[in-house]
Amino acid sequence: MLEDTDIEVRRITELPADLSDLINDAVLDGFDGMSLLQAQWNSGVNQFTRPGEILALATINGELAGIGGITQDFVDSSWLRMRRFYVRPAYRRRGVGQAIAKLC
Repeated sequence: MLEDTDIEVRRITELPADLSDLINDAVLDGFDGMSLLQAQWNSGVNQFTRPGEILALATINGELAGIGGITQDFVDSSWLRMRRFYVRPAYRRRGVGQAIAKLC
C-alpha cells in the first residue's frame, strides 16, 4: 500500500486539460460519470462552485489517479452529496479514494 505522502490530493477549480485516460478507464468500467463530469463542467451546469462544494484531484507521481467531489443535494441545498468519485483501476486499493474523501 502506498504511504499517504505518495498521494497528492488538491482542490481544483479547473479540470485538467487531459482527462482522456481517466474517462477511458471509466468507460471500460461501464461508468459514464467521468464523461458526464466533463460535459457538465464544460457546459457550466456543474463546476462545484456553490457553497460547500469542492472537486478534488488525486495524483501519484504526477499521474492522474482519481477524482471526486461534493455538491449540494438536489432535494435540499443544505445537504451535501459525494459525486463524481472515480479511482482508476491501477490505483485502487491504495488509499486514493480515501485521500480524496478526506479532503472533501
